[in-house]
Amino acid sequence: YQKIMAGDFERPDYLTPLTIDLLSKVMQTDPEIRYTIDEIRDHEWCLQAREKELRTTELPKEIINPDVLKQVEDYGICSKETREHL
Repeated sequence: YQKIMAGDFERPDYLTPLTIDLLSKVMQTDPEIRYTIDEIRDHEWCLQAREKELRTTELPKEIINPDVLKQVEDYGICSKETREHL
């Protein structure tokens, strides 16, 4: 509890400088300068994560369960369209 209140936390060596920067701002003990949700969302670390998600648009074929696609087709929905929208 005392460590939390003091903002004392370990920064593992494997964390990137951007990660450490974000954590430091989130773990700030002074609520007046602690990051808000909007500030967290706008932090460069989160923006990079979102960009990476957007670049990953196609799922590998092995992730899509053919049995599920069959069930979708049984409901009259084109499995090709389903695959495109995943």
